[in-house]
Amino acid sequence: MEERANESFVLLAQMQVLKLLIDYPDIEAKGITSDSFHNLKFKAYFTALQNLRESGETINETSLFREANRIDAGVDTATNKNLFSIQVDKTNLNGALEALQDSIAKNKINKALEKIQELTTSHNPLDTVKVSSLEYTIQETLATAYKQVVSKDFSILLDNYKAELLERKKGLHYPFNDVFLDQTLTKKAAPGQIVLLAGATGTGKSIYGLYLMSGLVNTDIPCLYFSPEMDEISTMDRWMAMRKNIPVDMWYSTGPEMDALIDIVDKEKIALKDKAFRFIDEPDITLEQIRHHIREFKLAYKVDYLIVFVDLITQVREFMDMSSNKNASLPTIMEKAINKVNAIAKKENVCIVAIAQMNRDADSAKITTMQDIDKLRPTLNTIKNSAALAERSRAVLSVFRAKYYSDRYLPNDEEAREEPDVLEIQVVKQNMGRVGNIGKYNFNGPTFKLNVLMEGNDNERG
Repeated sequence: MEERANESFVLLAQMQVLKLLIDYPDIEAKGITSDSFHNLKFKAYFTALQNLRESGETINETSLFREANRIDAGVDTATNKNLFSIQVDKTNLNGALEALQDSIAKNKINKALEKIQELTTSHNPLDTVKVSSLEYTIQETLATAYKQVVSKDFSILLDNYKAELLERKKGLHYPFNDVFLDQTLTKKAAPGQIVLLAGATGTGKSIYGLYLMSGLVNTDIPCLYFSPEMDEISTMDRWMAMRKNIPVDMWYSTGPEMDALIDIVDKEKIALKDKAFRFIDEPDITLEQIRHHIREFKLAYKVDYLIVFVDLITQVREFMDMSSNKNASLPTIMEKAINKVNAIAKKENVCIVAIAQMNRDADSAKITTMQDIDKLRPTLNTIKNSAALAERSRAVLSVFRAKYYSDRYLPNDEEAREEPDVLEIQVVKQNMGRVGNIGKYNFNGPTFKLNVLMEGNDNERG
């Protein structure tokens, strides 16, 4: 009975707003669009009202019914009669709008609660993703029920921009907490954007992602890490080796030697127990599940912003699911998927660091000298499906390690053996800043530890 009463209230509120718009054509009803009416008949009436006014035709019971019925055949004479029989006063517009917004919010929340009850009383296994998604819908409805999409003049735009500048004045805005990136990327880790990190297999792109994440965790910046490719234990091998500067092979010790390492793990657990961080190891994850985890993270840690790492982005199901797009080419599928990632970044107010693979050009390259190796330095064109991935990314960073190639192709070359192991990050695209800048990091293979090599900086990150 409560649902029916609420539905009737919603219908009445919509009818009152429509009648006000009909009776008082000069009334100011900011923010009202066809989306303000969830009833299809009333959507048709609103559109019909706009059409008649644009054409200059007289608006009355007959003309409005004709136009609304043309838009939606479900509009009938009974609805038309009820609409025109309502008595309204223009002074009640604000109250009618508030009632409409309130009733629609209640209706949306009621439907979400009903679905939750259905899921939790079913004999089927509980679908926690759907329940959490519905919970977020309720939270979002409560937070935004009275927000409207409005147009903004220059006075509002410049006031908002000034407020942003005042925030920047206070210090580093949305930092990566990496000396090179924070000096080079204009927007740094600002929300609503994708930062693409691409490199060939073995060059250290995932290590660089972990390096960034380690620094973010240390400085209490919320992080969410999705690992469709690498498993949990392998990731933790790298994490502990990097942060504790202990070669990874030592973490595979046996007997009493392992006791000291286990003690280090226990201390790390205590040190990081209150950090806003989550790790998801799921090889068949979808973008909807990623969105779900982002929303769940926000609710759990009571934050509105976080940095999301996805390694590898092309392992997410939508990037390689040909079955649901039988007539589409792979580039088209990739484009649709990255567009969804971009929408998630904007809608959820997060910065997404998407880690991607470079093409395997080195496998067919002829490498005989150290100079030849420099030809393998990646560009935008060497990123797999770069046209789709790079287009939606606000910044694209390439990863290059000459030592990786020299050890592979020139094992007996004396010059190659003396080559220091340096990981290079190059900005190959940036929508709002310089490109071509290269940041250099000393790379310790056994520990995966990175040390920024920049003038005046000798601090290590761990």
